[in-house]
Amino acid sequence: MTSGDARGALCALAAAEGVLRSYTDTTGRRRRASPAALGAVLRALGHDVDDSGRGAAAALRALEAARAARPAEPVAVAWGRTRARIPLRTRVRATWTLALEDGGELSGHAGDGELELPRLPYGRHRLELEADGRTQEVTVLQAPRRADSGPARSWGLFVPLYALPGPFGPGDLTRMRALAAWTAGLGGDLVGSTPLHAAFLDEPFEPSPYLPVSRLYWNELYVDPAATPGWEASARARELAAAAGPHEGRLIDYRAAMAAKRRVLEALLDELDGRRLDAFERHLRDHPDLAAYAGFRARCERERAGWRDWRDQDGPVDGAAARYHAYTQWLCEEQLARVGEHGAGPYLDMPLGVHPGGYDTWRFRDLFVDGISVGAPPDDFFGGGQSWGLAPLHPARLRDQGHTYPMACIRTLCRHAVAARIDHVMGLHRTFWVPEGMPATEGIYVRYPFEELYAVLCIESQRGRARLVGEDMGTVPGGVRRTMAAHGLLRTYAVQAEAGGEADPFDRVPSAAMVGMNTHDMPTFPAFWEEDPRRRTLQATLERRGHAIADGPGALDACLGELARSDAAAVLVNLEDMWWEREPQNMPGTTTEQPNWRRLARHGVDELDDVPGLAPRLRRVAEARRSPG
Repeated sequence: MTSGDARGALCALAAAEGVLRSYTDTTGRRRRASPAALGAVLRALGHDVDDSGRGAAAALRALEAARAARPAEPVAVAWGRTRARIPLRTRVRATWTLALEDGGELSGHAGDGELELPRLPYGRHRLELEADGRTQEVTVLQAPRRADSGPARSWGLFVPLYALPGPFGPGDLTRMRALAAWTAGLGGDLVGSTPLHAAFLDEPFEPSPYLPVSRLYWNELYVDPAATPGWEASARARELAAAAGPHEGRLIDYRAAMAAKRRVLEALLDELDGRRLDAFERHLRDHPDLAAYAGFRARCERERAGWRDWRDQDGPVDGAAARYHAYTQWLCEEQLARVGEHGAGPYLDMPLGVHPGGYDTWRFRDLFVDGISVGAPPDDFFGGGQSWGLAPLHPARLRDQGHTYPMACIRTLCRHAVAARIDHVMGLHRTFWVPEGMPATEGIYVRYPFEELYAVLCIESQRGRARLVGEDMGTVPGGVRRTMAAHGLLRTYAVQAEAGGEADPFDRVPSAAMVGMNTHDMPTFPAFWEEDPRRRTLQATLERRGHAIADGPGALDACLGELARSDAAAVLVNLEDMWWEREPQNMPGTTTEQPNWRRLARHGVDELDDVPGLAPRLRRVAEARRSPG
């Protein structure tokens, strides 16, 4: 085989696996994959090839033969009330059995190259096919065409939960519930936060909410011990809480806060008895997967490392530590379920990925790709691109396993959320892979089965009655937004990202969107107003729209009024903007050199009524939401 033939086979293999060999960056420059990057990505996908293309022809033949040997594709989608039609690769009469998600079963025969199933209830069903002496499982996704629509003209508040001051420093679910009740009293219907998923807060240590241990379990730091039924009866727990003392300063010490709270929670667990103990044991029986998570966390504590550092070691798990982690997950579920009891529910966040040494990459290790980091291509802000340290999911293996993992992740979120944000929604369509040891400028896009993933989202959104919001800030192809719109996902829109251009940002507010002034990755409005030269363009825009802008707070009121009167489906108000906070919660592109994810808000929930002008300002937002135009 000539070198040209080998390169051609490499390109053909890449095309068969959905690996894009080029893309256009934000400057309009066409970037082409290097042979080294292409080879690295294909090896990560499981193919024995080198950078020159040697081995690619054989790998392509094996891939095509494996696909041809299957009677059908591993996943089938039927939208709405249409019948699932599954093309068959065999003309031999096939026998099938369908296990319905609710426990029922159907069976029959098919021929003529297609299997047409009866109309099915919404959900994920398992089809077993037998043809030509071969058996195959097919996942059938019967999905509503659109995600849950949610209330009309919604609005709410955003503040990271860790930033709401609590007795141990970071906020907790009682504070979130109190904020939700306060918001509902003003007419709002949601309270948003950065992700609340489980985190490593000892060794290893990673407090970023966007590098969670798992997207299936919660961060026990957010449990409020005083809200547990055994609190009043446990003198020991109350003594330990009092000994921890009040938190000082505005920066969170996560290790100290978690260690102090853990001692209190362990005391509550030690004294668990009677009906509460029976309820906990029943929860363990009803959630058998929880034992695996709790054992994993106990093992990490013993090794003081994530799983990638102890994968070759064996040893017993600390039973007490495992029971603690199971107990705190139970408390998280109980307290999350109460957040929305007064009318405003949680707007929760689904991070793009997980910690590479966390539970999900251990439990579902075949789904995650080694030697690759998810990232972003070069743009105006990050000229060298970005590599985020997240292991990507393997597209073909996701399909082979029927999207079990992503469905479990979104179900976990929608079980408690009234709305859920899907971080980096373009990842449903394609993800930027950066091979280990290479700069992000060498990254390559890899396609994902987006139609199937939208079906998963729509099923779980309707099941949990949770509205979905796709984070689509930055450069997103029009096809992504059209697909989001077709399936009822709101997009995101931030005035600060749109300000400075020739167009009036308030003329372009999309109706199917969650809109606001900024995001947690942007400067606060005060910092924008005082430091960004684009504020002059924004001020001129507001004045042309009839607003007399005397100062920054006046400009903020005018902006919020314009957004609240718009046709946007939902408005999210950054609570910290309201009292002119200049410091950001996160500065992208930095880690330990900035206090990212550590800063407490200036005011706690119990102080909000005393913040000058806050409640009247939000009542104006509520009134504008009730009276469009």
